[in-house]
Amino acid sequence: MNFRHKLRENAEKELKAIEEKGSASSNLDNAYKLVEIMKGVDNRDDAGRRISALCSRNHIKQKELAEKIGVSASQLSRIISGETKTVSSDILIGVAKEFKVSADYILGLSNISVRKSYDISELGLSEGAGRPTKVR
Repeated sequence: MNFRHKLRENAEKELKAIEEKGSASSNLDNAYKLVEIMKGVDNRDDAGRRISALCSRNHIKQKELAEKIGVSASQLSRIISGETKTVSSDILIGVAKEFKVSADYILGLSNISVRKSYDISELGLSEGAGRPTKVR
């Protein structure tokens, strides 16, 4: 067993222990993040695993996510199981918006889930708020 695999295995054990103890949600969130980082270390992450992890972390069922993003539960299930290797842009965008993560994160191109930019309307601002003001 290589070092990375052992590290990931230990992170998953820690997560399980925290879940069983019912620790504070911040500890649970940190444990989920650690497991996600460790999964990314071996560069074998795919969209299905990331979507599955996001569902688990956010306590949302796959069927519920499918309804929210407008796809069939079976289509989402095939993506998560790895049976379907590609993800349509509509599904990718829907998942990214639902979980407020970047598309790069879902695709495994980044281990950083936080989006770098937001649509101005998501921030509750008007289009004019994004324009530079004239300084006098």
